[in-house]
Amino acid sequence: TAALLADVSTANAAPGKNIFTGTTNALTFDDASDLDYFTSSGFNSVSIEATTDIYGTSNSALKLVVPGTTAGNQIAPYLRAGFETPMDRPIAALFDFNDKYLAFSWGAGNTGYIDNGWNANKNYNVRKTNAATSTATSLTALKIDFLVAATTWTPQTNYMDNVAVIPYYKVTYDMPEGTDVVRYTLAEEDGNGNIALTMTADGAISGFATSYTVDETVAPSSGLNATFLGWALKDAPTEVVTSVALENKDIVLVPVYEVNTAP
Repeated sequence: TAALLADVSTANAAPGKNIFTGTTNALTFDDASDLDYFTSSGFNSVSIEATTDIYGTSNSALKLVVPGTTAGNQIAPYLRAGFETPMDRPIAALFDFNDKYLAFSWGAGNTGYIDNGWNANKNYNVRKTNAATSTATSLTALKIDFLVAATTWTPQTNYMDNVAVIPYYKVTYDMPEGTDVVRYTLAEEDGNGNIALTMTADGAISGFATSYTVDETVAPSSGLNATFLGWALKDAPTEVVTSVALENKDIVLVPVYEVNTAP
């Protein structure tokens, strides 16, 4: 059952796991308490209902009804799940929905708002990061906006299922000169922000990377009377590694040296 209510506790969120479930499975809306994670605005009703509208076979999903109007006033219906602790890294976002346009963003209100554009695919599977940089520094919420394209419309019924927000692994190269190098990893990417994760209709997610290959182009500055040999895990600082298993925790790498001796 959902015990975190309005804000999803991310203080102990593990990389490679969905922050809603603590596993590699999506939030499936099989239980009414799954609604507790979300606040909503602009909907006539928000409920859970079995539908064939997403997968073609009956599945429990989140049902959102946008009211109709003839008043000529557009509304901006949205769902929002706030993060108790801001995210400091990229995040994979996955969910399924029916053929309605929606936008996907991070932030509370317009603070840190990132709009990925309107999307009408059956699923959403992207890497999200903070706006102007390649890293995420303060992602505070999952916010999903539903498009109402005209000034007058009839009521719309939207369905959404299998929600997952998965933090990336943070890999830190501990530089002796004090400016660390940081990399992020989770799954293969296509260069356009799409990630190679797949999700079944019952919410099982697969395609995660199982190891991280150490970046051999990262090296400390020269100047020490020693030869740089490579990188080691902080917990085993003398053993050079070229690959590290991904086990739902961040990675810290430290340099390994061999002291130069006078000829």
